Amino acid sequence: MSEVLKVTIISDVIAALDAGHLKLTDVESVVAHTEHSYASVVDTFVDDAGLNFELAKQANRLLARFISSADHQLTPAERLIDMGMMYLDFAESHPGLFNYMFSYEDKDKWLDQNFAEIAHANFALLQQTIKEGIEKGVFVAKYEPVLSLSAWSMIQGLAHIQANRLSPLSESLSQEAKRQVLENLYSGLLTDSYKAVYKA
Repeated sequence: MSEVLKVTIISDVIAALDAGHLKLTDVESVVAHTEHSYASVVDTFVDDAGLNFELAKQANRLLARFISSADHQLTPAERLIDMGMMYLDFAESHPGLFNYMFSYEDKDKWLDQNFAEIAHANFALLQQTIKEGIEKGVFVAKYEPVLSLSAWSMIQGLAHIQANRLSPLSESLSQEAKRQVLENLYSGLLTDSYKAVYKA
């Protein structure tokens, strides 16, 4: 398998997804909506499952690059907002891939350690920020088991609204407005003492 060809095909599939040209990610649909031949796609990925497995891994890698670009010099609460903004940037710049990531079904994907590590790395970044915030008294310690999931769920919902333009305000929200929405969503994660400082 040519690694260069694999990367090229996956990049073209992502571009076709984001442009709205590609709705299904089986081999025949990919061949129909890219310039790659059936033989080259099958030789590279074998079948639909192989193609989608590599696409899902690349999607998670790309998301990780966005999330990890958040400013790690910020305080935990501010960094959480920045990570959320990066998540929104990913969803809005890759709407097709974003939707694909959360509709891709393969019960065996989690059995592959490489896939699991890539996919869980994104959640680990969030967990690390929450843990640091708890240690510094920023987040409510007694809610530690659900803080990361709460934060992820909230940003996932907003990202879905933005990526799919489900709100009449989706296209008109400025960066400042999106940040304000995130601050409102995440305010419940903060301790009472920190809330007072945060609003000052």
